[in-house]
Amino acid sequence: MGEKILIADDAAFMRMMVKDILEKTGYEVIEAADGAEGTDKFKEHKPALVLMDITMPNMNGFAAIGEIKKLDANAKIVMLSACSFPKFIADTFIAGAVDFILKPFQAEKLTATVKKHLSEDIKLNMDEVERWQTGFEPDAHISQDIVDELLSKAAL
Repeated sequence: MGEKILIADDAAFMRMMVKDILEKTGYEVIEAADGAEGTDKFKEHKPALVLMDITMPNMNGFAAIGEIKKLDANAKIVMLSACSFPKFIADTFIAGAVDFILKPFQAEKLTATVKKHLSEDIKLNMDEVERWQTGFEPDAHISQDIVDELLSKAAL
């Protein structure tokens, strides 16, 4: 098996889908049903990458990022969420995420993002990220293409 990846999502079907995609690519996948379990599994398994939903019971993704970053400041966390509000997305980066994938997503997007973050240490310019919070209408929704474009501008 390849590198360990933790998927924390309260939707069992989402964990199953992500696990299937990543195991076919050769990764070992560890599952967690919420942020609290994800934090515990992170401590136990020390995965190379975490894929995290935001809205979950017991501990949401924002809180889980904080707990994981306390354990390992260099932890790589990619958010997976259907929420497409720019401020919400920017908040995940400010909390410590390194990337954001909007649900629903294509398998190719997931595997490319995983591969990128396992092979590179990408840092973001937080000033640029914070500008996202005010650069869009408050109720605007953005697409994955816009998220990717914004990330490329914020990458150091």
